[in-house]
Amino acid sequence: MAIKLTAKLKKLIALTVAGIFPVLVAGCVTTSGRSPSPAYTGDFPDPSVLRVGPTYYAFATEAIGGHPAIQRLTSTDMRAWRAPDVPDALQALPSWSDGTGNWAPQVQQLGNAFLLYYSTHQRDGHECLSVAHAVTPADQFVDTSTQPLLCLPNGETIDPSPFIAPNGQRYLAWKGPAGTRGVATIYTQKLTADGLHLIPGTRGELMKAKPTGWTRYNIEAPTVMFVGGRWLLFYSGGNYWQSTYSMGYAVCRGPSGPCTDMSAKKPWVGAHNGANGPGGESFFLDGNGKLEMAYHAWGSTLGYSNGGIRHMWIDEIKIVDGLPIFPR
Repeated sequence: MAIKLTAKLKKLIALTVAGIFPVLVAGCVTTSGRSPSPAYTGDFPDPSVLRVGPTYYAFATEAIGGHPAIQRLTSTDMRAWRAPDVPDALQALPSWSDGTGNWAPQVQQLGNAFLLYYSTHQRDGHECLSVAHAVTPADQFVDTSTQPLLCLPNGETIDPSPFIAPNGQRYLAWKGPAGTRGVATIYTQKLTADGLHLIPGTRGELMKAKPTGWTRYNIEAPTVMFVGGRWLLFYSGGNYWQSTYSMGYAVCRGPSGPCTDMSAKKPWVGAHNGANGPGGESFFLDGNGKLEMAYHAWGSTLGYSNGGIRHMWIDEIKIVDGLPIFPR
């Protein structure tokens, strides 16, 4: 089916080719089958995948047992993944971190450098956001910060996810509490051009958790993108150690919200094909320009205390009429 391109859409595509930001064009598509098995069968929660040239780099929350602190794998085909000689992408934590936990890394290229956004514990026990940098995604990331990038009171400040608007403005999305009640809330805020600081006065609230429904008071692991002419928010909800942990999405008015939950009644992606409690999603483009979603899921055994681990899965996502389609 032919697609008529408007002048605005042609401009967005030109910017994409120039490498300024990823804009995906929706067309008439057919869905392919979902993955029959995990892409990586080790413990690899909250995966984030980045393609640089022919190599895919995957980063994840610390493995069971606490090492590596930030995991790293590489692949050239998205099927065979291996740990490099130094699998830990971030060996040294900043002095303000107590080193007892690191979560949900997301790596973004900025010019000739790479930034790794992640969650870690402050010495006072708060969960905060920070950012480290490296020359290439194969190098050790270095965090030179003397204080957190962000640390909200009254609850978790976790799951940072950077993204770029069509005008080139950088943003950060994350999960935090709402005021004194601590209700799980997805926020975004503008980043400075170097990606190292949040711009005061630019915070937006995308969506709050609801006391009813499948999310069970909890939404987290946000990803925000402009795709198919729409702003979309993807999120995970529920309790991560249960099979009912799932993924949903919302349509947003803009990068600062507000967003309308399209998965309020039921998850967009729930348990399937032996993938139990799927979540911790992130998105990337493969070498053919296809939109891929990396996420984790338990196998047949749920919970670390029961001997379970969370595998990495990768599935192609289609965009039809501006809305995401998970393969059937």
